[in-house]
Amino acid sequence: MNVNNENFPARENASQIERETQIDERGLWRSKILKPFLGRIDAVVATKECGPGWIELRNDSRFEKSHFDKDKFRLGRRIIELTREIDPEFNPREVVYPSLNHTNKVVEVTDEIVGNYRENRERLTNVDGLITNRKGTMLMVLTADCPPIAIYDPENHAVGLFHSGWKGTVGNIAGGGIQQMVEKYHSDPQKLIAVIGPGHSKDYEVKQDLADAFRNSGQFSETELDQIFIYKDEEHFNLDLHLAINLQLQKAGIPENQIEITSFRTDTDNDLFPSHRAEHGQADRSPFILYLK
Repeated sequence: MNVNNENFPARENASQIERETQIDERGLWRSKILKPFLGRIDAVVATKECGPGWIELRNDSRFEKSHFDKDKFRLGRRIIELTREIDPEFNPREVVYPSLNHTNKVVEVTDEIVGNYRENRERLTNVDGLITNRKGTMLMVLTADCPPIAIYDPENHAVGLFHSGWKGTVGNIAGGGIQQMVEKYHSDPQKLIAVIGPGHSKDYEVKQDLADAFRNSGQFSETELDQIFIYKDEEHFNLDLHLAINLQLQKAGIPENQIEITSFRTDTDNDLFPSHRAEHGQADRSPFILYLK
């Protein structure tokens, strides 16, 4: 299993190339590895280049009781605008997004959920991952340092979308979601395609207790842990979350050459993506949409 991390010093150059080749004139980033399947699937992130307000989205605005909350209204308006950019014919009321509470819980999106979204909202509470094989479904997660993960099964035309912060990664939300796809859609992990989206860089400082949580999860060897956590002093480490997720996807059976890891990082590319830590807790959220056509 490849845990080579030598390509990271070249990330600045890779980021510039990605700016020039994967962000369109509207400010939308698209996956490179999924481009051959664009007629069947679309993976899109709205960057700050979309203009003021496009990603001024707060997680809390989605599940509050008040239906007249100004942030909730703004969220709805931005979803409408974003879905129209992706597919003008799509009904924005059918975008499905979980509550995102740093869990490893994954829910299957069915006709029942899409058709009765308001009534089924509680089923998406304490949920950080979605899977579906329902054609015409848009899944969305909002992020501001936690990497989003998109999975596509081209053989069975099914997808998964996961929000994988450090807690979700310790809980292996991606591996659990892939296992559900195997059970429900007969997905073959060797045939899956994965995208790890923008998240914080490996300069994400954490303490010993978090490193212990990764170690105690039993998912990683000591060699892998030495690469995931960069030692600073006896109590502080830097966490390379993208590497940890990449390893989890490979352990789940996805070949390394079928995993795309964006070169963008929310803290070092903060002009494009919000970062909770870089913006001292005042960041908005970046929507990652996965559209199964």
